[in-house]
Amino acid sequence: MLCIILLAFTFLMVGSSKLCPHQCSCYDASELVDCRSRGFTHIPHSIPHGTWLLDLSGNKLSELRSTSFTGIWALRVLLLSQSNMQVVHSKVRSVLLVCEFIFPPLK
Repeated sequence: MLCIILLAFTFLMVGSSKLCPHQCSCYDASELVDCRSRGFTHIPHSIPHGTWLLDLSGNKLSELRSTSFTGIWALRVLLLSQSNMQVVHSKVRSVLLVCEFIFPPLK
């Protein structure tokens, strides 16, 4: 009985870590997150921690804050084309230091 409870608990913990933001599509165990052209005005919440590609192209994002990517430790590719980006806070660059590809490049 204890074994069944432990298995159920493990399943719930693994399943809850694979959340996908509302209105986005997640692929490959939530490591690829597609939030293109969804009308977002800010970075959506609940982006899985293991996301390595995040596509936010075509949204109405005018600002990137240092807290926008908190907890997304695996992010390597960030796509922001046609997102009307106007303000990039100075600490965003240090938060995205591990990101290998950002398009378009942050100014």
